Amino acid sequence: MAMRLKQLRDSKGFSQEGMAKSVGMTQKSWDRWESHPPESFTHLRRIAERYKVSADYLLGIVDDPFANQDLSTDEQTTLAALRALRGKDKLVARTLLAVLAKEEPEERRFTLDVIARILRPAQPHIIGEDPGDDVDMATSDQPD
Repeated sequence: MAMRLKQLRDSKGFSQEGMAKSVGMTQKSWDRWESHPPESFTHLRRIAERYKVSADYLLGIVDDPFANQDLSTDEQTTLAALRALRGKDKLVARTLLAVLAKEEPEERRFTLDVIARILRPAQPHIIGEDPGDDVDMATSDQPD
């Protein structure tokens, strides 16, 4: 945990004092967490691992004890991208996902092909520059 706290702070460009102030801590407390995290976090991790629940659940951040545990890396990336959206962008993305979930596979394939054609010029690294590189997005939900 100590390494992750330091990585988080560095990624945000904060000093220990700046990071501490942003969450209502003193710099001395933050330094202790970065240097020697409380033993209770080790116990929290053991409980989560032993009983196969998320630490977020134990901390009261989510209500689902199994939140994100069964997601593939691809699904976690997609969820993180959705969570990063705000306002109307998030509403549009959620609506699109809801529509796709209700469509029959053939309709979904057509919808995804249309979206791929729209995205290809702007996002070739996502869809693939060569038509032969495209992932069949209608069936790409197979396990990694």
